[in-house]
Amino acid sequence: MKKFKFRFILIALAVAFISATALPSLAAFAAQPDGVNPEEMLRNTLASLPEDIDTDTLSASGDKLYDVNLNEMGLEYRFSVDGREGFALLRAVKDEQDELFDYAVEEVYLDTQSPYSDSAKKIYAGQMAYIDYEGGEYRDSRTEEVIPDETMDAIRGLENTYKGSGSETNVVETIYYKYKTDNQFGFTYGLPPYKTTPFFDSCANIAGAVIIMYNDIHKTNLIPNFSPLVNGSYPSTQPQQYTDLIVTFNSLMNTKEGTGTTLNNFRNGLQSYINGRGYNVNYRSVMSGSSLNINAYKAEVMSARAVALCLQKYNAINYLLQGTGYDLISVNKSNTGHAMVGYGARDIDYFRDETVSIWSPVWYNPFRYITEVREVCFRSDTYLRVHTCLPMGMGYMRVDSSAKFDAAFGVEIY
Repeated sequence: MKKFKFRFILIALAVAFISATALPSLAAFAAQPDGVNPEEMLRNTLASLPEDIDTDTLSASGDKLYDVNLNEMGLEYRFSVDGREGFALLRAVKDEQDELFDYAVEEVYLDTQSPYSDSAKKIYAGQMAYIDYEGGEYRDSRTEEVIPDETMDAIRGLENTYKGSGSETNVVETIYYKYKTDNQFGFTYGLPPYKTTPFFDSCANIAGAVIIMYNDIHKTNLIPNFSPLVNGSYPSTQPQQYTDLIVTFNSLMNTKEGTGTTLNNFRNGLQSYINGRGYNVNYRSVMSGSSLNINAYKAEVMSARAVALCLQKYNAINYLLQGTGYDLISVNKSNTGHAMVGYGARDIDYFRDETVSIWSPVWYNPFRYITEVREVCFRSDTYLRVHTCLPMGMGYMRVDSSAKFDAAFGVEIY
């Protein structure tokens, strides 16, 4: 039985998160060239998130970020926006002359403190792999444990490589277009945005907590003496009841560190909790064979039912930035089994002019073929609006070949 797991950060897994785009070896940089504004890049990224954020309130302070060879490779930003704290990691992008000309956002998180120490050199070793260097020692930024030299040597040896199963890699795409249509929908209140867990490999536990707390809006005995919403929205601070749910599901779903949760244990643990609160549950599949049926998925969302997504491999969108005539999309992809919760969808169609050869309608045209410029839709992307059950929290997953489903089902509680 496939198991769904995710570690927030362990040095033992740091090697698995190395990605080609995350670890360039860059020379030191100081002043920003004309037209390069990393804070503006951060502002645009926050504006693109699926939350209503007043980016005019942004205040940020930056510090140097280093690669595992202690070369400067970008910036760490700690910021405040709209009354919320967060941090972001920006990678410097250089041209063929090794001159800085832009930044790319590698990670950005709201309601999350930076894991880095203020006094140490901040090393970025790939997605969610944070290291402090101070006094000649490398330490895991989250646990403060010393990283052995042999482990650091192994990480350095995997720079600019992609490791197959279980690894995560980042891809940045640029789509040029004449114009686009962008349509999305989702739950009125969204989903509970909380993401802190006391366990490793607990994405299924997070998914269960999200589903229960969302449904408690109308099935109020799911979490007795508790209301998920305050003045019509989820509070920004994670409530203790949410953490308690994760702890409960870690036991009910028989989740194991290192192996995660099986599909059967996920379903059975969720059902056990729901039945214990006096309700019944129906799992409504939105699969067609081994593929997601997007129309069935949308029907569940339109019926206000959260959709559990159990994946053999997945992607998560870091950011989708809109420029003049182009979109810049950063996608994290992983072959690791994972669980998410869907609550909406987003469809983007891209259009451009193309020259085509057509049969001439003019009878006296000796060649009978003419060229004509037509406006065509050359690309259509469908995204699921999801709680990623990752440190990024709320976001998008694109429906493409980098997402492979074991199961997907609407959760109907009655």
